[in-house]
Amino acid sequence: MQSSLNNSTKTAIQSNFIKFKTQIYNLRRKIHQNPELGWHEIQTTDSLCEVLDEYNILYKRFHPTGLMVDIYGNSKDKKLIALRADLDALAIKESKNMPYSSKVVGFMHACGHDFHTAALLGAVLITNSLKSKLNKNIRFIWQPSEEKEPSGALGVIKQGALKNVEQLYALHCDPSLEVGTLGIRSGAITSAASGVDVTLFGKGGHTSRPHLTSDIVYALSSLVVESAGYLSRRLDPRTVTSLIWGSLQAGEAPNSVASQGQLAGSFRTMSLEIWQKAEVILTKMISDILQPYDFNLQINVAKGIAPVVNSENATNIARFVAGRLFGENKIKSVARSLGAEDFAWLLLNNKSDGLKSDGALIRLGVRGHNSSEFDLHTKSFQADEKCLDTACPYLAALALF
Repeated sequence: MQSSLNNSTKTAIQSNFIKFKTQIYNLRRKIHQNPELGWHEIQTTDSLCEVLDEYNILYKRFHPTGLMVDIYGNSKDKKLIALRADLDALAIKESKNMPYSSKVVGFMHACGHDFHTAALLGAVLITNSLKSKLNKNIRFIWQPSEEKEPSGALGVIKQGALKNVEQLYALHCDPSLEVGTLGIRSGAITSAASGVDVTLFGKGGHTSRPHLTSDIVYALSSLVVESAGYLSRRLDPRTVTSLIWGSLQAGEAPNSVASQGQLAGSFRTMSLEIWQKAEVILTKMISDILQPYDFNLQINVAKGIAPVVNSENATNIARFVAGRLFGENKIKSVARSLGAEDFAWLLLNNKSDGLKSDGALIRLGVRGHNSSEFDLHTKSFQADEKCLDTACPYLAALALF
């Protein structure tokens, strides 16, 4: 694979990172201290703009939050390569006591978006300093509201974030990987997530006369038990598809048969095709299982977020750049996750057929050497800051590749 990522460029990337390192670290700590939930990342966006203004780097702000920067290299082609970060925090109370712990009670960056945001800014500063070596055009996107609906990715797409973009990359913190490493894999890396709600209406009554009732609890329990077997026999198990019911509500008294009940769950799959057909698949399954019972039935399937499917081309580039910059021993195999990531929308909306998007989500190792285990979306989340020493140069190298 031919590349402009020669030894002199590698050295320039690292030396420029060292030049900006303190400022990048300080920005990340400032963002961590002042977490903002989705669609409210005003101060976070302002903080980024202050740094960009300092270096006279032009940007476009999205409404109401987020922004993007375009840096043009020595290319007459209008096509762009995009690098994306997310801005929002979570409604979780931080348990760690650090000098830069969250100042906002009940909110914290428990998914590492503060690292994503700071790393992308570092990549902008490095790339801007090395524009003379840039042989392509790069777009840097900070989107709001990755964690909640409505999706911030869809919001920035509507405001032109993908115009002329032909390829996309993003990093995401991964506590299962040690700091200094990157997790790269081709194909599906995160799952689709669709909400499923079922409401039954039937004839209630007394438990002493069940033959005169519809027995909603029994029917909903049958749906819970039978749905797993139904899907496993009708869908290819290699698609990693699951349906987990999280809530069952019916009745108020032990000697009364309810006249109404609700069941709600999450449908997840690594398959774009199955995700696109989720409403048809689930509606048929629920109707088939409940057909023997006497109910009026309401089914609502919220399509939710698609799976992130890394293209082979972008994955190969991501792996090559990582090996060239850090060495092959720093590239780790990484498991697929049944969690959802709205980076999927940026990939899907970048191609008209919705299937052959060119891009990759790469896992960023954030677990300190010999540190205790922790997970995303927990009050004890505490990534090792040294992950920025990997993330900033890596994103810049993707730009300069």
